[in-house]
Formats: sequence, C-alpha cells, structure tokens
Amino acid sequence: MSRYCVSADQLFSRTWRAGHPFNPRCGRGRRLGMLILLLLLGLVILAYSYITDSRRVRGMAEKYLSQVMGGKVLVGGATLSVFEGLKLDDVKVYVDDGGKPDSLIFSAKTFVLKYDPGKIIAGQLEAEQIIAQKPYVYLTENASTGDWNFNRIGHGQTKWTRPTPEPQQVKVPPLPEVLLRNARVEISEIRDGRKTVLGYKAIDGQLSPVPGGGKYAFELQTRGVEGAGPWASGVVALADGDITAELHNFDFDRDVRSMLPIVLRDWWERHALSGRVDIPEFRYHPGFNGQKAHFRVETVLNGVTISVPHEDWMSADE
Repeated sequence: MSRYCVSADQLFSRTWRAGHPFNPRCGRGRRLGMLILLLLLGLVILAYSYITDSRRVRGMAEKYLSQVMGGKVLVGGATLSVFEGLKLDDVKVYVDDGGKPDSLIFSAKTFVLKYDPGKIIAGQLEAEQIIAQKPYVYLTENASTGDWNFNRIGHGQTKWTRPTPEPQQVKVPPLPEVLLRNARVEISEIRDGRKTVLGYKAIDGQLSPVPGGGKYAFELQTRGVEGAGPWASGVVALADGDITAELHNFDFDRDVRSMLPIVLRDWWERHALSGRVDIPEFRYHPGFNGQKAHFRVETVLNGVTISVPHEDWMSADE
C-alpha cells in the first residue's frame, strides 16, 4: 500500500507501483457478454423507433377515434414518447365524405391521450382519457330541410363506410373519458348554398362513459363576457343520438336563440321572447330515414316576457 507523506523529503523514498496491470486480460465469456448486451441495446432502440413511428401511431389513432366517434377522423400529426405520452395534433372529425360545407363537425388543436402501453406494443390503441385542447364544435342547420349536420354521423347516403369486419366477433373498444378545455361551439346555417355563422358559446366540460357502453354522461359549463353562464348535464346515446338532459340558468339571448331549429327561432323572434328559464327535463330524439325528430321540454320561467302579434288572435277566416 502507498504511504501518506507529510514532508517533501519523503516523496521519492518509495517507488510508485501500479494498483493493477495496464493490460488486463479480457476473457472470452466477457467479450461474448458485451456483444450480447450491445445487440440487446440495438434491438431496444429499433423496437422503440418502430413503436413510436409517427405514421404507425397516426394510423392507429385515426382508426380508433373513427370507431369511437362514428365519423371520419383525420389526424395531422402524432407523437408518442416515454416522457410526453401520446399527443395528436390537428384532429378533425367529419360526418361524411361528401365534401359539403357542413361536413366538418369537430376540430381540435391537440389531443392528449392516456393509454395502455401494452396495447400500443400490440398494435392497438385504447384510450382511458382524452384531453382536447382548444376544441371547436361546428353545428350547422340546413335552412331548406331543417336537418342538422350531426344527424348525418353514421347515416345518410354519403356516410363514411367502415372496413368490412371479419367473420369473428369484433370487440368494440371501451369509451374513453373526454375533457374539454377552452372549447367553442359554433352555430351556423346553410341558406341558398351559403354557410353563415349565427353565434357561438365558449364551453368547458367533461364526458364520462356510462357503465353498460354506448352512452356518455356529460357536464358542460358555458362562459361569457360576464363570467359563468348556462350549464347543462345529461346523457347522450351514441347509437341513435337520444339526449336526456337538464339545463339551467339559460337566458333568451342571441346565442341561445341561434342554437334552436329554424321554426322555433322564427317563432321566438316573432314573439320577442325574453327572460330566463330553467329546464329540469329535456328529451330529444333525432329523426332518421324520413322520420321526424321529436322532443319534450319542461321549463321553469323566471321573468319571461312575450309579445303576441294580432294575427295570432285571429281566426283562419279573418
């Protein structure tokens, strides 16, 4: 062992000796082990590159979201990493492939998905939670027919066709929880071939899957210039579009009026309706295959005023 010297006189009193030889012998087993380790590291890198490939992940995301939403989904870009998770950019949902002015029903700047890593490795995608950042919902009514664009999701002549399922039973992926942050619902109408924006609402909300499948429970809170506005909660069935909800703190303003069908909107304007209402029960069933849509609404009025024109009091002969 080397000695600790306290004076410069003893620095060269003992020759230096190496602690180990400069050229240690490397055994055959050690070289083989290092080679195997190098190959394993290379395989891990190649596997990670394949699993996180943007084109592969984007294809899985479009297929999964199309199954969940029932419409055609296009994703601009996909990023999968160990640290940031799965991130989808420029997500768009279409009700059909017709290329009509009202085909686009939803868009979002970013989707952040909470997923099962095992499913990703197996080439499948099932999200437990989806956080939509800056989402836009485009609800458009055709003034000539009275039909809304969301009624065409999975229906109609130009609907998006899913690939033909294989003979074995196809497992439907579970519905994910959806969180909406800084969402905007835009109401428009198509009249004489032109699309016109009538109003919009800023919304924060959450959609949670109902046990049993096929239904979402939703809680939505609108925001306006004066702070929090109307809020709604209820359940929507994805198969037929049935909605059961309750709505509170609704003012008869321009934005709410724009969300109504054209017949109700014209009646509202003709009677100068104003005030505030609560709706403890709201049921809506969209009509398909030539059937008319029907709804049931129970309202509680608060300071509501209405003007009845003279022609409403007159008989048909008058």
